[in-house]
Amino acid sequence: MFIRTAFQSQYGQFIQHVNTRWLSLNTAVNRTLSQYDGLKSYFLSQGDENNNRFERLHKCYSDSMTEVYLFFYQSALQPFVRLNLLLQREDPIVHIFSDRLHNFLKTLFGKFLSVRVMKEADNMTAVAYEERKNQLDAKVELQVLVIPHSNAEEKRVFSLVRKNKTRFRPSLKLDGTLWSIIQIKLANPEPCHRYELTKEVIGEAETATMIYSKAHSCCFASPASTTA
Repeated sequence: MFIRTAFQSQYGQFIQHVNTRWLSLNTAVNRTLSQYDGLKSYFLSQGDENNNRFERLHKCYSDSMTEVYLFFYQSALQPFVRLNLLLQREDPIVHIFSDRLHNFLKTLFGKFLSVRVMKEADNMTAVAYEERKNQLDAKVELQVLVIPHSNAEEKRVFSLVRKNKTRFRPSLKLDGTLWSIIQIKLANPEPCHRYELTKEVIGEAETATMIYSKAHSCCFASPASTTA
């Protein structure tokens, strides 16, 4: 009830994975990911030191990598799920099983074997996948992982520059006022009228104002006092 009320989740049956049923693992992973935020909030807010299963769940949801592992399982399980569903069909599949098994191995090997090996292989069942020379280079994989999947952040910065450095304010320098404005807006996405200054910031601003006023008091002196 807590998960459904707080996170607007739908009611559903508990799904228990059985080791002899591959399809149950895929269903359990998908259900967990669909309600991950609610489950994480619940198990992290509750505590039961006498329940070992609860403690294991609390530890799993405390680890930020748990959701990453679930997404990996969700992606990796799909070829096995499709093959499993094929094997469970009631109609004869002898005439298509060889091609489907070839496609399954091709999809599976494509995740960790080099493109050269995949192109040169005439029979996927004879590929020496365990040999290190036929596998993808780990350095290449790491470089692919650091490639940004989107340039939305860069576009957002350019948009901020255009909104602030206009034809009415063309002299704003990137290493000066313009950079300060962009930095403040990126750090505080909320509108300025909702931003509340802390007491420390207000105190430092007042101190800086006093120091500035004393240093430039001669510039603000009245004409009469200057003449005198």
